[in-house]
Amino acid sequence: GMLAAIGVIIISKQIHVAMGTQTEATKSITILLEALRKLPQVNPFILIISVVSLLIMIFHSRLPFRLVRALPAPIWVLVCTIPLVYVFDFFRPHELAFGGRNYPVGPELLVHIPGSFTEVLLFPNFSLINTSIFWISSFSIFLIASLETLAISKAIDKLDPYRRITNTDKDLIGNGIASMVCGLIGGLPIIPLIARSSVNIQNNAKTRWSNFYYGILLLLFVVVFTSLMQRIPLAALAAILIFTGYQLASPRVFRMVSRQGIEPLLSLLATVIITLFTDLLWGILAGILMSILIHIIRAKLPLHTFFYQAFRVKPQLIQTDEGYQLIIGGIANFLGLIIIDRYLKQIPPKSTVTIDLSNTRLVDLTVQERLRDFVRRFIDKGGNATIIGLDTHRAASSHPLSLKVNQRN
Repeated sequence: GMLAAIGVIIISKQIHVAMGTQTEATKSITILLEALRKLPQVNPFILIISVVSLLIMIFHSRLPFRLVRALPAPIWVLVCTIPLVYVFDFFRPHELAFGGRNYPVGPELLVHIPGSFTEVLLFPNFSLINTSIFWISSFSIFLIASLETLAISKAIDKLDPYRRITNTDKDLIGNGIASMVCGLIGGLPIIPLIARSSVNIQNNAKTRWSNFYYGILLLLFVVVFTSLMQRIPLAALAAILIFTGYQLASPRVFRMVSRQGIEPLLSLLATVIITLFTDLLWGILAGILMSILIHIIRAKLPLHTFFYQAFRVKPQLIQTDEGYQLIIGGIANFLGLIIIDRYLKQIPPKSTVTIDLSNTRLVDLTVQERLRDFVRRFIDKGGNATIIGLDTHRAASSHPLSLKVNQRN
C-alpha cells in the first residue's frame, strides 16, 4: 500500500511537467484533477518528448533486438529525446506555433546543474522547530525512509542467489546517518533503490563495491559531463518517473493483492485513497488501521481480548526428543511479529523444529510470510523445519498466505 501510494504521488508530481502545464495545487488528488482540467492547455512540443519517452519505457523490454536490450530504457530515452531538444531549440526562450497557437519553449525546460558545489549547499533553518509542520514533516521522512529501507532490504534478500540476509540494524543506522548529513548540507533523504540493487544482482555483483562504483560514476557524470546533462529535457525525466510510479500503482498490483484476500486489498485501497486526499503518513496509518479493523471483525473477539492476544502472543519454545517445538497461540498478526521473531532466533541452527499454529485464533499474511521465509532459510542452512496446525483454519482466499481464522476456537 505504501509503495502504491508513493507511485500515485510520483505520478501527480510529474504529470504537469510532462504536459508542460502549471498547477499550484498541493494534494495529489487535486493535482491529478487539475491535470485533467488543463488538457486543452498542453504544450505539444513538451508532450511529444514525454510520449516518446513513455513509449520507449513501455516497449523497451519487449523488443527482441540485442542492441536495444544492451542499454537500459532510460538511456535510450535520453538518446532519443536530446535530439528533439535541438530540433525545437530549447536553448533560447521563444515560442513555437502549433494548431494556430503559440507555445513557449526555452532553457527552463532543461535540466539545470549549478556551476559549483557551493551553489547547492543549503544549510538548515530551524526557525520552524516549534511548529507542528516541522515535526510532521520530519516524522514523515523518517517513517517513510525507514519503512522503504526495510521493505527493499527484504525484497533484495529474496532475490539474492547467495541467500544472504541484510543486517537491517546497520542498514537503518547507515541510512539515518547519511540522511542527517545530507539534510545538513541541503540534500535529499537517503532511500535505497530496488532497481539499482536488482541490476547489481542480475550482473553478478557480490559486494558493496558495486554501489561505490555507482556513486563514483554518477559523480563523474555530474562533474565531467555537465554540459551534456544540461541538454536533458525535464519532460523526459518526468516520463521516466511517471512510468516508475505507474509500475508501483498499476492495476496488476491491485489484482495481485486482491488474490491474497479482502484484507490486504482494503488496506491497499485505504492507504492509496487517504494518501490522495491528505499525505503519505496519514495514508499508511489508514492502511494499518484498516488491517486491524478487519482482523478484529474476523477474529470475533472483544477489543481488549484481541489486543491482549496480539501484543502478548507468548510463543512457547519446547525442546523435545526429536528437536524443538515452537507453539504459537492467540492472535498471530503483524502487531506481534517482533515477539515471534525473537523466539525464531532462539532456535539453534541445523536442528529440527516444528512450528505449531493450531492454538492461534487468527494468522495474517505477514506472520505466514515470515514463517515461510524462516523455514526456507533454516532448511538452506542444514536444518529441518515444518509448519503445522493450520488444517482447522478457514482461509480468506485461495492464496496460500491469505488471512486464516481458526474455526475450532
